[in-house]
Amino acid sequence: MKSHDIVVMCSLLIFQKKRKDWSYRSLSQLVLLSLSETHASVKRLEESAIYDSMTKSIIQKNALELLVHGVKYMYPAKGGSVTRGVLTAHSAPIMQNMISSSDDNNYIWAYALGKSKGMSVKPLSKDVPKIIENNPEMYDILALVDCLRVGKVREKEIAENLLKELILSNDEY
Repeated sequence: MKSHDIVVMCSLLIFQKKRKDWSYRSLSQLVLLSLSETHASVKRLEESAIYDSMTKSIIQKNALELLVHGVKYMYPAKGGSVTRGVLTAHSAPIMQNMISSSDDNNYIWAYALGKSKGMSVKPLSKDVPKIIENNPEMYDILALVDCLRVGKVREKEIAENLLKELILSNDEY
């Protein structure tokens, strides 16, 4: 698997939650990948028992298991240099009411148009800051995944519980 496959998987989860049909073209436009790379990504998800081509859907429990237990080992991250960008992990809006964060320990995805300052974290796909600009659902999920990648124990527990609610609930966003 490639790291952007996680972004593709999260996009498919959102389509699924919204009970919205998708095409490879709409998916590639959302995740800012070429059509061929998007198709290859879905194929890798299928080979990993995350995606079911018969139902055109993500197997939610498998996706959650991958996010909670696998991503931190497959795509580890740590805070880099201080720069400007978009808040992620425990610094993101979805976590702000649960974790107190100061500018000194903010994590961000480096992005020239970002309004926040903090330690940079390499996103799962280079275009994540652009992908999440007009997609709050993607922002929430990818920030929680980053929290699992870089967070402390308490932050990871909160992120895991929020991901369970987002992925396994039957409610739409």
